[in-house]
Amino acid sequence: MNNVTVRIPFVNLKLQHESIQQEMRQAIEDVLERGDFILGKALNDFEAEFASLCGAEYGIGVACGTDAIALGLQACNIGAGDEVILPANTFVATLIGVLRAGAKPIFVDCDPNTALIDLGAAESAVTSKTKAIVPVHLYGQMVSPQKLLDFAQRHNLLIFEDAAQAHLAHRDGYRAGSLGIAAAYSFYPSKNLGAFGDGGILVTKDKEVAQKMVRLRNYGASKKYFHVESGTNSRLDTLQAAVLHQKLPYLAQWNSNRLNIAQQYDRELAPLKSLGITPIKNQSSDGHVYHL
Repeated sequence: MNNVTVRIPFVNLKLQHESIQQEMRQAIEDVLERGDFILGKALNDFEAEFASLCGAEYGIGVACGTDAIALGLQACNIGAGDEVILPANTFVATLIGVLRAGAKPIFVDCDPNTALIDLGAAESAVTSKTKAIVPVHLYGQMVSPQKLLDFAQRHNLLIFEDAAQAHLAHRDGYRAGSLGIAAAYSFYPSKNLGAFGDGGILVTKDKEVAQKMVRLRNYGASKKYFHVESGTNSRLDTLQAAVLHQKLPYLAQWNSNRLNIAQQYDRELAPLKSLGITPIKNQSSDGHVYHL
């Protein structure tokens, strides 16, 4: 019997883009025609629509998902002297965001069935200095909304969602991005909704957080040449926003396709349970968007 090796790419963006190439080209050409490359119309349009789909009122596009976390935490007034609870099994950007905000990260373990943060373990990590919890909706599945809300209320903590892998994920009637004071997303090209480069966004229902985030991403300016706090240059390019806005109507179907594929994997892997190979449990039904 001959073994045949077939290379299957982890991500095939070319295949994803084939059917909408003309639409994306037109969106880019529209930006070129207007010449509004920084904080332009396509960015405003995308921010508003994406925030609405997340169940939030405001969207503030930034240069990358890491900045969405770091600047977002600062916009929520989390900083020096504050402790922030986060899961140990997350991408390093979550940690970097907490550190850049000036806060102290407190790691807790995950639930082995879901790989999501173990809120039971988080209970014992709360101290008088704890100000926030960062649930990471890892691999595309939300942390249990009600358990998370109960936990935060019990300890008077802010919920800051890391939804970098959970575009349009939902669970128990809640959308990712609608649970806490704010949520950070990444638009890295391989994400469910990916740009043609780096990008990120913070969504929030809080007007003051949104206003501060707008300042922080643009040198701390309240208006041109009036810099009222220490900010940075982290703006989502208008060209990237145009691409993302063009892709956005297809996101729900792409997520549904991912779910169907994941369910097939679960069925095929089921016989391996006796060998200790157990897929992570989907506790969200069709709300799991399976970034991975």
